[in-house]
Amino acid sequence: MDPNVFARNVLRAVQRNRAIIIEPAWWRLFWWADRLFPRFGERLGETVLRRILVPSGLKPPRRPG
Repeated sequence: MDPNVFARNVLRAVQRNRAIIIEPAWWRLFWWADRLFPRFGERLGETVLRRILVPSGLKPPRRPG
């Protein structure tokens, strides 16, 4: 997304006094999924983190519990 378009959309949402601003709009899908299924969001985040850390030779953090 073009930074100018992003900034314009965010500033418009601020001007309208929106409590939650999510840009780009299609990210709302992920926001809602995380709100409805928080454990799914945690698992997805862990998966992404592992895909980033493991190839670089770093160890992912241990899960509590």
